Amino acid sequence: MDLPILDVMKSALSGNVSDPDRRRTSKESIMNGIITRVVVQKGFGFVTGEDKQDYFFHRTDFNGFFEDLIVDVEKKRAIKVTFEPASTDKGPRARNVTRTDNGV
Repeated sequence: MDLPILDVMKSALSGNVSDPDRRRTSKESIMNGIITRVVVQKGFGFVTGEDKQDYFFHRTDFNGFFEDLIVDVEKKRAIKVTFEPASTDKGPRARNVTRTDNGV
């Protein structure tokens, strides 16, 4: 006879139990956006997506040298990016943020 905990473990291993810590990402869509704000000292920023919604991103979500972003933001240069929109308990989040303008 299986104990209830074993049933839960079997379900988790088979992918039948949702992981509350797993972040929900909309992998079917990659969105274009512009970085509108960067707080280098705290390691985060915001992207405005093509849907006009603001998405939070952490430095670990950015593919590149995060500190280089501050110069362009201070000079009010648009920083074009692509990203994967995600829905988290704290609100919209940008994952896998990749600069598309090559720092120009």
